[in-house]
Amino acid sequence: QLTREKLFAELALRRIDTEGHRGGRIMYRAAQAGLICLGLPSGKQATYTLLDEWLPQPAEAPELSREDGLKLLAQRYFASHGPATLADFTWWSGLAAGEARAALEMAMPHLKEALHAGRKVWWSARLPVPPVPPASSNSAPVVHLLAGFDEYLLGYTDRTAIVDKAQAGKVMTPNGLFRAALLVDGRVAGTWQADLKKDALILRIAPFDPAVLSSRKASAALHEAAQRYAAFNKVALAEIRQDPAPKSS
Repeated sequence: QLTREKLFAELALRRIDTEGHRGGRIMYRAAQAGLICLGLPSGKQATYTLLDEWLPQPAEAPELSREDGLKLLAQRYFASHGPATLADFTWWSGLAAGEARAALEMAMPHLKEALHAGRKVWWSARLPVPPVPPASSNSAPVVHLLAGFDEYLLGYTDRTAIVDKAQAGKVMTPNGLFRAALLVDGRVAGTWQADLKKDALILRIAPFDPAVLSSRKASAALHEAAQRYAAFNKVALAEIRQDPAPKSS
């Protein structure tokens, strides 16, 4: 696994020019061709590795027709993202509308269907969707720190079930940037950033409404989420700071 700098140095040794935008375009082409992919991060730097070493192919990979591939794509999307709409699947997959509809129809025997807020939604028939229990003012909130571009947001074209329309521009920018999202009880309640030092983490949160995290239980839930993130990065949690609410882009 090599960092971008080391990879460019190796290319330079082989007299391959990486100046300007050329290096990035070479890497983009190599990734599109299935030659390289992202590896484990090295500190704050991304690394790249050979795809065949990172994701070795099975000895006998099944060959799929286009129809079978579309069917499997729809099955897996609704299994991992459902309940979701046809519009969500079309947007996520990048398929033409007619092709996305055909993929959904082929996958129908493996899906469940329901009407939600006047729209049809589907999910895997293997995964029952239980009713959402009513929120209790005495229950502790559940807090998660989602990375930027997390599928929880990226995987849908309609995100109103996850983030209020009035706040959406604070998390998703017009140029397609998805900021790291602070999630409270399944909904986006703000953004966050991590200042990672050599052996410590300073977590900076920017809630839309600071009152959401003002209770003792909410504060404890946030601290637990921060501890999980620090443990993942193998550093100690040094501090949680609250920044001003983010502005819409």
